[in-house]
Amino acid sequence: MKRLILVVVLCLSMVSFAYAQDITSTLQDKATSLAKEKAEEKATAAAEKAKEKATAYTDDAGITANVKIALADVEELKDAKIEVSTIKGVVTLKGTVKDAKGIKAATKAVKAVEGVKSVKNKLTKEKPPKKVKKAKKTAE
Repeated sequence: MKRLILVVVLCLSMVSFAYAQDITSTLQDKATSLAKEKAEEKATAAAEKAKEKATAYTDDAGITANVKIALADVEELKDAKIEVSTIKGVVTLKGTVKDAKGIKAATKAVKAVEGVKSVKNKLTKEKPPKKVKKAKKTAE
């Protein structure tokens, strides 16, 4: 009888041990699966953020190029020296133009470009050339 009890206890112990291992294995699998899911979510979010930044940079570069083309087509700006920069769709113009008409024409042309959210016009009018006084000729 003692042997039978001992055998039953041993069998129960082995079954309990096997069941515990199975539960542990299942829990480890679930933990690993959750960790993978979290890592994938973070990686996907990081990839989306990088894509947005790259797209914004590409969009800004495209807007800048299109603005330069638009400005080149404006008659009042033929001899103007204009620097164009774009950040998140906001175009900044710096440089000099002949007159106030050129400043207004530049703003109008830039606003017509697709993707432009706003314009920071920092253009200035050219200063007129200084007149040189002629020296009076002295009679000899």
